[in-house]
Amino acid sequence: MFIYYFIRKGNGNVSSKNTAFERLSKTATLMLLGGCALILGTFILVYSAIIMAEIFGLSHFYAGFTIMALGCVVPEIAVSVAAAIHGEHEISISNVLGDNIITMTLVLGTVGLIRSFRVMLYDILLTVPSMILVTFVLYVISVRSNKITRTWSLLMLIIAAGIFVIETFNRFA
Repeated sequence: MFIYYFIRKGNGNVSSKNTAFERLSKTATLMLLGGCALILGTFILVYSAIIMAEIFGLSHFYAGFTIMALGCVVPEIAVSVAAAIHGEHEISISNVLGDNIITMTLVLGTVGLIRSFRVMLYDILLTVPSMILVTFVLYVISVRSNKITRTWSLLMLIIAAGIFVIETFNRFA
């Protein structure tokens, strides 16, 4: 809504009564406020996920796999949908691939610099096959039609739901 408001508000005309310094200070202030809101929202998301996991007796891995992942993917869905509406389909696929690479390297590397953590073999053995399956489906799409159609999209959503059900079943079994 914030981005939509500023896109609609801006018409490309810059008022001559605002100096460059005033525009820069306004932009810097908005960026600072946006950054603070992002940090606050992140803390709320993380601590809410931890509290929900503890209330329902879930492992922190499962909370991260479901609650945190869903909270983090919503902005990506918004970017990808906006890109698709504007015909920029490459943004959608590169957004997904780039996010996965950045998450696995930059995020895990940064967290590892702050504090060491364990990687459980059980969690890897449950997660890696899902990643391989999705990568294989993307490969098949690229070879067969080179286009993600509604049918392929439905298949991807079914796979996502299946992975969620399997992970949930394994956590409570």
